[in-house]
Amino acid sequence: MKAALASMSGYEAVKGSLGHLYAVSGRPAEAKALLSELIKQDTEVAFFAALICAGLNDTDAALTWLERAVDE
Repeated sequence: MKAALASMSGYEAVKGSLGHLYAVSGRPAEAKALLSELIKQDTEVAFFAALICAGLNDTDAALTWLERAVDE
């Protein structure tokens, strides 16, 4: 996933997936850093933000982002 992110840095699916992997593998700082990068992008990132928040066990934020994804 790191290699994919290096070659496709603007691709929100890669950031979201890597952020989720960081979150569920006990690396919350890295997950939160990718979440911050992701939400600064000017594209539809709500689903991928929800994925990271779910991995961080932040249910409220994950549901908020999922609602936003549905709206998008």
